[in-house]
Amino acid sequence: MGKLEYYLDLIKADDPVQIEMARDEVTRDDLGALAAAYWSLENWDQKGLLINLVQDYIDPRTRDIMIDFLKAPEDKSGDFTEVTKAIALCILEEDFERFTLYYDDRELLAQAVQRYLSGPIHSEQPPATPRDSSAPPPPTSPPSNSRKWWQFWKK
Repeated sequence: MGKLEYYLDLIKADDPVQIEMARDEVTRDDLGALAAAYWSLENWDQKGLLINLVQDYIDPRTRDIMIDFLKAPEDKSGDFTEVTKAIALCILEEDFERFTLYYDDRELLAQAVQRYLSGPIHSEQPPATPRDSSAPPPPTSPPSNSRKWWQFWKK
């Protein structure tokens, strides 16, 4: 079984814990195939799991799937879809630090999604609030030696 088939099996199994664990295995080389596979997935839940799987990279190959997921209807709990939309916005805005802002303020999240989708050209849409122009730009991908948020307690 190839990597793509492995990832798609995880997505179709609808197991967010396994998706979270598999994030460490995804590389930049996997992004093109995963982005292409997104369009063949059967429902928004599966598409959201794929977004969660590739969330550690800002890459032009995933831009269209991030935009598409912003159109997803609310899920039963309301949380999974909103959190995944926050992830997609952070990737589109190239600013991972905005996640907590969107997570904590769902009205701001909804406004940012609406503003982004109603904009004339998605690629030129500015972030929901201006960034400090004197601050250095955020990294485009995590350093190879970086750890996921849940790994910081490990030494």
